[in-house]
Amino acid sequence: MVLKPLYTGFLLAAAFLFTNTAFAIDNNKGFFGVNVGTAEDIEFAEEDTGYKLTIGKKVSDNISYELSYVYLGEYFGLFTEDGVAANVVFSLPVSDTFSVFGKAGLLAWTIEAFGAEETGTDMSYGVGIETEITYDVSFVLEAEFFEVFEGDVDLVTAGLKFAF
Repeated sequence: MVLKPLYTGFLLAAAFLFTNTAFAIDNNKGFFGVNVGTAEDIEFAEEDTGYKLTIGKKVSDNISYELSYVYLGEYFGLFTEDGVAANVVFSLPVSDTFSVFGKAGLLAWTIEAFGAEETGTDMSYGVGIETEITYDVSFVLEAEFFEVFEGDVDLVTAGLKFAF
């Protein structure tokens, strides 16, 4: 079930929130992140492991930009879905170490099946929470929603973000 990682992530985030003494990551810092979770192709009601690798820049307390490689799974052993997402992220700091966020952007996707490829570009959006573990490391829990070809793929992940 897609929500199982979500519940686990919220428990981990709550633990970090109550034991964390870190400071917020400075503005104008770059970051990279690694997230792993569950991808679900809604049209086929099929799930697989999904992940993403992200690089971005925080430009203010409330806005950052992200570029991510997103792997959305292999389904029925017949086809894989992946792509590159570009998003603008809008954050709302709740405390010095915890924030909620929403994101919107585009996904340039590829579906590979039987040696052939189908490509396109569609909308992506998502919501999540972030809490700082240390000055330059954050825990992130997010739910993202992608339009791929003529269907939808949901990705729920937990991961780490590293500032540089």
